[in-house]
Amino acid sequence: MSLQGPLVVVADRPAADLIETLATGGAFPIVESVPADAPHAIAAAKPGAILLADEDAACDPALAEWLSAHVTPAAPIRPVLACAAPERDIPYREALPLDAKAAPAVIAARLSAALRARALHGAVLRRADMAYADGHPLPDVPRNDPLEDATVIVAGRGRAYPALSVAIGEQAGAIGTLTIETAARYLKTRDADGLIVGDGFGARNVEAFLTVIGEDTRFRDLPVGVLGPADPGLALGRDQ
Repeated sequence: MSLQGPLVVVADRPAADLIETLATGGAFPIVESVPADAPHAIAAAKPGAILLADEDAACDPALAEWLSAHVTPAAPIRPVLACAAPERDIPYREALPLDAKAAPAVIAARLSAALRARALHGAVLRRADMAYADGHPLPDVPRNDPLEDATVIVAGRGRAYPALSVAIGEQAGAIGTLTIETAARYLKTRDADGLIVGDGFGARNVEAFLTVIGEDTRFRDLPVGVLGPADPGLALGRDQ
């Protein structure tokens, strides 16, 4: 999916390489702003997504408070990506975190995936409005956090696997497996909302697994996270 504008990029310092990558991906217009001026820039541009491109922006508590009040209630969803080091706390809890050292191509791919979710949400809202106008009753919208009902398949057999399983289990339901073959079987037989491939597997096996998933239309929108050796292009290809 191409990057749709407008986009607002918030950073304390110029991010020329990132802006060039986003523009190459089709984003237009791109509005740049420093954190102090971000509320005005966002209100004026009405962007489809917001990128907090450095830690000064991602960790700004005043900006986070403004985003919570004015961006969180927006419909359809307005994705906010925040670039910060893993140990830093991002005060805006709805942000999609990215490593501060992430390459511009990775940021653009994640932004593309987030915009796809926004497009899907917009389509659902339009169809709901049409159904309501035609007099069709609408189902009740669940008010609980979807993560409470989500199930993630966690595959791994390296040193990080126990800690990874615990971390995932604290946020969502987890189905653990020590082999890629079992993970593939679970994908076909279990109602899974996501997949994490941890360490301990060979790069070729992981890449073959991701290729098979990418070719199956059933898993086209399945969130997949990969830790360990694998071709980054495979992950980027899923996000684009």
